[in-house]
Amino acid sequence: NRLDALSILGSVARELSGMRMDTHQKAVSTSCDQEVVTNCSTRLQRVLSLHATPAGEEAKRMLSTQSSKTRRWRKPRTSPNTTANRFGPVSVQIMYTLFAFLSQTRNEKSIWGGPIGEKFLSEFLKTLSIMLFCARTYPSPALRVLAADLFDLAWSFRDAKCAEVRHAALMAIATCVSMVPVEFLIGRASLGMVAFLDHCSAFDENVDCRRLASLVGSSISEVLNINMIERT
Repeated sequence: NRLDALSILGSVARELSGMRMDTHQKAVSTSCDQEVVTNCSTRLQRVLSLHATPAGEEAKRMLSTQSSKTRRWRKPRTSPNTTANRFGPVSVQIMYTLFAFLSQTRNEKSIWGGPIGEKFLSEFLKTLSIMLFCARTYPSPALRVLAADLFDLAWSFRDAKCAEVRHAALMAIATCVSMVPVEFLIGRASLGMVAFLDHCSAFDENVDCRRLASLVGSSISEVLNINMIERT
């Protein structure tokens, strides 16, 4: 079904980008007590449950390294393995195909209507967030355009009736903050973005939405404040 298709697309993005998903968590976690910062930090990666190296494997690697230092005979050091981001080159086309699908079908209640449609919309936004996150290391100016488009798409659902959709929209916005130009955020701030996030963080009926809105608002405010300091 449609949800399975989104899950497959997210898995493809992670696989081609060299990312791994924690098998004990969903692709996009509903735990929002992570700090959203401007450079896709490891904390944001934990929110998205995307890890280059799982914690357990990293611990084993460190223990193995320490143990090898005690051995008399050691193998020659080798360069660390790096994984090329194979998702980057195809990410723009795939994401815009999804944008086009939404634009062409947005009035079809059989797809977007009712509780099932709300669930599909929330997963749709989450999948786009995962794709953008997985593509972020690919050096293409098109990704900034994609981030701006995803930001605006997610923003249009910021006050959806369904809390799951609002949360997915906020997660998409959080993913985009570090990728869009500062001028883009300044323009959206002049349209009441920060005021809305402040209101959402205080009064949204869903606790996860309140927490995430607070984190996103703080992240955006930090970016804007840094920009003001640099201009002075």
